[in-house]
Amino acid sequence: AGLDHIGAARQHGLITHPQDFHLELVRDFHRISGVADDIAAADVNLVMADFNRQVHAGLGTVHYAGRCAIRRHPGAHLVVAGERGPVTILYMQGEKVAGRVMFEDARFAGILVPAGDASFAIVGERGESLETVERRFRAAVTS
Repeated sequence: AGLDHIGAARQHGLITHPQDFHLELVRDFHRISGVADDIAAADVNLVMADFNRQVHAGLGTVHYAGRCAIRRHPGAHLVVAGERGPVTILYMQGEKVAGRVMFEDARFAGILVPAGDASFAIVGERGESLETVERRFRAAVTS
């Protein structure tokens, strides 16, 4: 199913600004962020292997790792431990962005970051140190 409802909402004019799309991603994916499992590195690497990426030590506790469809492209969805709570990382293959974009709503804040032929979004509760999670992700994920 993926996020087909977001595409439909955009077609009908309900989502018109790119920031709205990312806020919808936040709302969709933080529904599962209460999961308390510690996913093994090998399982995280199975998810990231689809994108020719490998996760090494330093990412921290991973509560969730799975594949997801983001618009028309395959993606990876990780939930990691932040300093204040769970943080969602979406690796979006084929979603190129020109530069960093910060976004927020009343509850969540996020960063959209270019990564070559892809991008990744990092989303957490307002007040979470998303830059710290970004540094951990960049240091731990290689191609």
